[in-house]
Order: sequence, then C-alpha cells, then structure tokens
Amino acid sequence: MSEQAQIELDKVETMECPSCKASMDVSAFDAFAEAQCPSCGATVTVPGRLGAYRLLGCLGSGGMGSVYRAYDETLARIVAIKVMLRSLGEKPEFLESFRREAQAAAKLNHPNIAQIYSFGEEKGQPYIVMELVGGRHFDDMIASPSPLDQAMVMKIGMDIADGLQLAAASNLVHGDIKPENIILDERDSAKLLDFGIASSPDSQSTEIWGTPYYIAPEKLRRQKADFRSDIYCLGGTLYHALTQHPPFEGEDAMAVVKARLERPPEPMSKWRPDIDPEVEEIVMRMLQADPAMRYPTYGSLISDMRRYLSRVQPKAASASSPSSKRIVIKGRGRASSPGAGDAATVSSGQTSVHATKPKIAVSRGMVDARSTTGRHASQRISGPIPYMPEGNAASEESGSSKKGSSTGKKVFAGCMIAGGVVVLLVILGVGGIFYHLHSKAKQALGDYSAKVEARDSRLAQFKTLRANAVRLRDETAVAFMAQADGIVSQALAAVEAEVGTEWTERILFEPVDEEAGGEAEAVEGDAPAAGAPDAVADGTKPAGGEEEQVAADADGNGEPDDGSVEEDIVPLSSGELEGLPAKAREVFLTLAPVRSANRLASSTADKIDEIASGAEAIAQTIANEPPQSAVDAATVAAAAVIVGLDGSLATATTAFNEAANAMNALPQAIGKAKEQLRSLLDETERLAEERRIKAEEERKAEEARKAEEARRAEEARIRSEKEAEIGKITMCLAANFDNIRTFHTDKAIRELGRLEEGFKYAESRKALDIAKRRVECVNGVKKFIIERCGEIHFEAPNGAWEVASANDRALDVVFNTGPNRGKTKSIQWSDVTLKQMILLISFYLDREDNAKTLRLRAHMDALRDAAGYYLAVDPSGEKAKETAARYVSEVVTRLPQRRKEMAELFPELAFSAD
Repeated sequence: MSEQAQIELDKVETMECPSCKASMDVSAFDAFAEAQCPSCGATVTVPGRLGAYRLLGCLGSGGMGSVYRAYDETLARIVAIKVMLRSLGEKPEFLESFRREAQAAAKLNHPNIAQIYSFGEEKGQPYIVMELVGGRHFDDMIASPSPLDQAMVMKIGMDIADGLQLAAASNLVHGDIKPENIILDERDSAKLLDFGIASSPDSQSTEIWGTPYYIAPEKLRRQKADFRSDIYCLGGTLYHALTQHPPFEGEDAMAVVKARLERPPEPMSKWRPDIDPEVEEIVMRMLQADPAMRYPTYGSLISDMRRYLSRVQPKAASASSPSSKRIVIKGRGRASSPGAGDAATVSSGQTSVHATKPKIAVSRGMVDARSTTGRHASQRISGPIPYMPEGNAASEESGSSKKGSSTGKKVFAGCMIAGGVVVLLVILGVGGIFYHLHSKAKQALGDYSAKVEARDSRLAQFKTLRANAVRLRDETAVAFMAQADGIVSQALAAVEAEVGTEWTERILFEPVDEEAGGEAEAVEGDAPAAGAPDAVADGTKPAGGEEEQVAADADGNGEPDDGSVEEDIVPLSSGELEGLPAKAREVFLTLAPVRSANRLASSTADKIDEIASGAEAIAQTIANEPPQSAVDAATVAAAAVIVGLDGSLATATTAFNEAANAMNALPQAIGKAKEQLRSLLDETERLAEERRIKAEEERKAEEARKAEEARRAEEARIRSEKEAEIGKITMCLAANFDNIRTFHTDKAIRELGRLEEGFKYAESRKALDIAKRRVECVNGVKKFIIERCGEIHFEAPNGAWEVASANDRALDVVFNTGPNRGKTKSIQWSDVTLKQMILLISFYLDREDNAKTLRLRAHMDALRDAAGYYLAVDPSGEKAKETAARYVSEVVTRLPQRRKEMAELFPELAFSAD
C-alpha cells in the first residue's frame, strides 16, 4: 500500500534508471519509495503497478481519489490516471454511474477538453485513463503579483466555453469549473480538465458537488442544474482571474456558500479600476443568480466574447473563429448521477473546499472492458445395442421343444421299468418281514406280561420327569429370567444414551448358541424307533407312526423339530457387535448364556410334556390288546411300544439334564453380568461427563468467539470513527488551503478549533493539535522573515528586486530593473508567491553567514517552521518535501532531544520517535 497515494498497488520488479539507463532490481521496494541506482548512485523514485499501467508518481490527491503520472505499457505512452478510493468502488450505484459518465465524457473530442482514453477497475479501485496535459496552470497565473491581461483571460474563457458547448450538446454538465481545472498548453490554448463529477442535467442525485468559490446558486438550492450552471462557474473563474479575488469571500467555506444566496458579487471595478466595461458586463451576466438572466446559449456567450476580442485583439479573435463554425451533432446519451472529483462536498448543510495542486484531467473514463461467454453442451452418444430378432428366439425355442418331447418319451419308458422293479422288490421285502415277524411273535408272546410291567415303569418315570421339567420352567427359569431382564433393561438404557435406539431391537436377541442347538438336534434325531412295522394286523397305526407324530413340530407343519430355539431371530454379526461401545458389547455377550438357558429351560419343559403325553397314548395300545388274543401282531406292537417309550424317555432325560445344567450356570453368569453392568454404567457416566465438559467448552469457546467478534467490531467501529474524525481534519486543511497559502492562518486555526467539540477520541484531538501546530508553522515563517528583514537586508539573487521593509501586513519591494526601476511597491503577504518565499527562506536559513547570526534554538525553530511551510503550501511537490526533510534532519542532528517532536509533527518524513 502506497503511503502517498493511499491506494493498493502491485510492486514493480525492475526499472530503468532515468540517469544512466541501467536496469535496477526494485522488487524489495514499495511503490513511490526512493532507491539508489547501483550503477550511477542517482536517487530514483520506484514506480508502482496498476494493471497494465506503471505509475511513475503522484501528481495530486483529492477527496475521492489521486491522480498519477503513468506509463501505458500496452500503447507505450505517458498518460494521467485518476484512481478512485476502494470505498467508492464497493458501491455498485457509484461504479455504474462512474462507468456511464466516463463513457459519455470519453466521447467529447475537442481541442479545449482533455481527452479521456479508457476506464477500468483494479483491486476494487475504479480508475480512468486521461490525456496528460502539460503547460501553465491558470491558478498559478492568477496568483502572480501583477493582474492578468484582460484580453488573455477572455480568450481563455472563450476556449473553455467552446469546449463546454460540445459537452452541453452531449447532455453533460461539468459541475466544477475553477482555475485549478484549466491549463494552457504550449500554443496558449486553454484546456478544461477533470470531468470527474460531470453528470447529466436529469440526474437525481441528492449530493452537492462543487467548489464553494464558484458553485452555482441553483445547485445549493438543490434545483435542476444544466449548462447555465457551468456558465456561472466559468464566470466566477473569470471574475477571480481578472480581479485576483473570488466573486464571494468569507471566514469559512459555509460563509462563502451563503454569500451568493444573499447578494450579488461586488462590482469588478472595486478590485480593478481599469476593468473594461464590456468585460465586466459579460462576466457579471454570467454570474446572475437567476439562471434565466444568464446567457441563454453558449453561442451567445462566445459571440460576445469574440466581439470584445475582435475590438482589442483582432488576431486572437480570428484565431478562435474556426472553432465556432464547427457543426455539432446532438446525441441522446445521458449520464445518470454526479461523478466524483477532487472538489469539495456541500451537503446536509455542510460545505468544505478541496483544492488540489495537480492540473491533470480527472474526468471519469470510458469503460473498455470486453467479455465473452460461451456455452459448452456435452452430449452422451451411445452405440448401437445388439439386437436379436424375435423370430430366431422362437425358432430356437420350438426346436428345443421338439427335442424335449422326444427325450421325455424315452425317460418315461425307463421310469416305468424302474418302477416295476422297485415294486417287485418292495413286495418281496415286505413278505420277508412278515414272515420273520410271525416267527418272532411266538417268542414275544411269552414276554408280554414283562412288557406291560416295563410300560408302567416307563410311564411313572415320565410322570416324575414331566413334573420336574414343569417346575424348572415355572420356578427356576422364571426367577433367573427376571434378573436377566433387569440387567438387560439397564444395559439398554446405558447403550441407548450412547448410540441411540437403532441397536435396541437387535441386541435383545443375542447370538444363538449353535453348539447347544446341535446337541439337541442330535438327541432328537434318535427318538424314532427303528424297525417298527408299517401296520398291525388289525389295521391300527404302527407305533413308529405315533412317535413320528409326537416328534412333529408344534405348528403342525409336519416338519421335524431340529431342537433349535427361535430360528427366526437374526443374531448380531461380529461386525455389528464391534460397532457397539466396548462395555455394552461385553454385557450382551455375558447375558447371552443367561438368556439361552432361560429359553432352553422353557422349551425343554414344553417338549417333555409333549413326549410324556405321546408316550401315554402309545402305552394305551398295549392295554387295548387282550392277552387271550395274543398273536404275532400283538407281540410285535407291544415290543414297539416299549422301544418307543425307551427312546422318548432318553430324549426327555437328556433335554432335562441340559436345561438343569444351564440353570446351574445362571447364577455365575448373572453375577458377572451385574459386575459388567456396573462398569458399563460407570463408563456411561464418564462419557456423559466428558460430553458435558465438551459441551461446556464449546459453549465457552462460542461465547469467546462472539466476544472476540464483538471486540473486533467495536475496534473497527472505533477505528472508523477515529478515521472519520481525522478525515475531517484533512478535509478542513484542504478547504483552508488558500487561507494557509495566503498566510490567513488565523482563519484556518479557527476552522480547526471548531472540530474539537465533536471529537470523542484522544488520538483525534492529538492529530488536531498537530495540524494546528503545522498551520502555525506557516505564520512562524512569516514572523521570522519580518524579523530578519529588519536585521539583514534582502536582495534577490538576480538583483531584480529587494526588500526595503516588512511588516505583518505586507512587504515593501524596491524594483532595481525593468520599467518599475526605482519604484517601491507594497506586496500583501497573500500575494507573495511560493517562488518568492523560497528565495527569502533560503537567503536567511541556507546561507551560512546569515544562519550563524541566529541563536541555536531560534535557528532550529525557524528550520521547523520552514519545513511546515513547505509541506503546507506545496504538499505534492517533491522538491518541497526534500527541503523539508533536510531542515528537519538538521534539527534532530543538532538537537536530538527534539526527535520525538519532529516525528509527531512530520510523520510523512519518516522520522522515528526513538
């Protein structure tokens, strides 16, 4: 960021030394810093880069931007660039208005208007590129001791009016015509600069832009402004140039503004008795408060000016005549809103004057932006899909059907043959079995009574086993189940607090104990009796059929029960178990045998009950067969019943033992589950505490973040208010530039003093105090010269003039050469030029013989005041800055204790307070 320009620029890597043309590496330097050429030792100013432009130096700064001398690297030419402040570039309405008005102003191609080349935006900063005009500045000409030639002033006025005529035809109002915006080129042709606040007459802006000394009354009244407002501004400028006094004066800017609303300007003859009546009539008509009383067109104004010039200077009038015959084609382009220039702002009852030293065109530039947009459409192209005609598929299906029909006939024939063989074998087998049973029946008949006794014994065992199984189910299993359910409920609550309820349905069903299921399936598989006959002689169902019925599933679906429990439950996989919190996973794995044992006990009691009931039904078949009718079939049936009872009893006993063993292991499993549950609850509490602490930390962090944001916002607000207060000081100094330059420092100090009442911050008051001290430096220089003129006689280096005496009001100057030789003229301090002051200051401070006569402290004070004077009256002059730096350097060298004072008073000279 350049300190001088207050805009954001890019650094320049290399540059060419202006003296020896050697290439210099300046990548380590900021824009506008001073560097020393390694080849020739010359001190050079490092440029800055803004897009395609290399900024060589700051020509001046205004309230809304700065003007730079720049090199256009694209077109290889020297130009002037006005860069607006970033804050203005952030306003879309300003940017759009700036662009439109720059485009409109760029269309003004006239020899008396500085040409605008282009418009752009870089780093959020709008800028316009303009013609760099060199020559004599009209305000410097006005400031000369002698009044200007009337004909020359009117010729300048006619040139500017001719340029404004083209602007009016383009529906543009300049809005800020003043001496600082007029320059004479090498042909003494006047050029109008700074169309920066040019606008359309139809603009509805609520802001008032202009310079208080020349602004038209209708703009102050917020009435519609048109080309006649520019005629008024031009009239005020000519009035000032001819009389060396602005049309209205006052103690401050507001007084100047109000004066034009209360009375007409003083007659020009009051300030200049030799004024030509025709000139006074033209200028005073231009300054009429009512726009209707001014010149109705530029043509009539130019005609009166040309008439006067033809009378006093025929050649000057004829030289201007061709431009008046130019054909102007009126366009319909319209600007929208007031632009932004280096003039003061007069709004909401406050007026400030902003005077700038550089005389460079600062009108808004034309937008030169190109944008292209393209649309790219992508299409997905699919290749042909392989296609099979339906006819081919049908023919293949038909062919396969024919083959199938032929093959089916062969298979059917084979099946019929195999079936016949199987039937034959079955008949032979059954016949053999019956033959064998018949022979065995005779033997079994003798054991019939023993079988009946065995049956009764088995039934008694079934009764006892069933009673024990029911008690195991209804008492022991239920008690353990209640404990297990309590543990599970607490564990569920703890887990749900950690991972939500998505696991609840799954973790209620722990993985099935596959080993227990496998054993049950093996025992159950042995239950059917082997070798049971298919039927008995009297047509009753064989015993095997009854046993098979007992083993059927309780659902009646006819499928054997494999002994597994709750086959529809999907167990948790190992991956799902890994997803649970560690303690929860341990609890549920521990509870798995508890819940399995409960289910096994319950299902075992039911199965034993079913087996016992079936056994009783089977045993009744023996009672239904009387001993006297004992035949082979009855003996076989009795034997089958005993075998079936033995098998069922074995199955029931095994199931009961398994259930009893599971119940015996439950107390230990439940105890372990309780311990793990306590650990789980502790872990859950710890995690909850961690969450609470984390939430509290996040809350505090959020509060701290918001507090930090509020602190930064408050700091930004305070910083903005401080900058605004210090900005008021800058604007006040700018508004009082003429008062400071003409040694009316008391007025400037009064204006600065009025600001202090509204200041809230000590920094602003300190800056205001420093500003007052710097203004007082100007008055200090004046007092120093008055005192030294009485002690040491001053004579100009060329001997053309000398100071006879000096007082607080004026200098008495004696001319030694020229037509005024020998005459003494009293020159008011306000009319003393910067060049003359430089001669006086240099004579009394730079000459060693004169400086030696001063006391040390008085000498140092004079150097300080002289530095303040140079920076106040020529703020953009590099020579003035160098001289001021030299004076201050001498002060801090000879009086080091004053270093802090100098650093505070002249911060732009980069003196530290150490």
